[in-house]
Amino acid sequence: MGGWGVSWGETMGEIGVEMSFEGFVAEVEPRLRRALAGHVPLDVVPDAVGEALAYAWQHWDRVQALDNPAGYLFRVGQSRSRRRREGLPPGPDPARLPEVEPALGPALRALAPQQRSAVWLVHACGWTYAETASALGISASAVGTHLTRGLAHLRTSLGAEPPGEATQKHSALLSEAPPRRRSARPGPTPETP
Repeated sequence: MGGWGVSWGETMGEIGVEMSFEGFVAEVEPRLRRALAGHVPLDVVPDAVGEALAYAWQHWDRVQALDNPAGYLFRVGQSRSRRRREGLPPGPDPARLPEVEPALGPALRALAPQQRSAVWLVHACGWTYAETASALGISASAVGTHLTRGLAHLRTSLGAEPPGEATQKHSALLSEAPPRRRSARPGPTPETP
């Protein structure tokens, strides 16, 4: 007997269930792996993904009914690997992310946990606010707040300015500069020896 209570002679229903689960895994596994890479040590990621997908297989009827199964499985992988968790997200791997600012890894690790999670899931993994909110157990507006604060801290720690701020600072400096002296008469000013 198979895990679904159907003999290995496979009926069409069992083949359909297996195909839909395989399709689900093909779609969700890369996203899940990438999201967990920002929250658990890299050597634990394969185990966390495996634990999450094993949970999905065991509870497939419930998982497929969820609005955001990837977010739910993210939490499963995170909690199942918690007993082995050591430290914070890894720094950037130059082989995988060759154009990453070298100070970004330490700056991300210095963020508050919710800010780090929001920044990682939205910007590194491409998750929507709703998916991130579901995965973190907070509202979408809270994701926006954590994201805004986290990005502000990253800009400060990396010495970057948001677009437009440099122009505002430049304009402020110009307005504080003393006015130029102009000569009383038009035309070139005489040279003084």
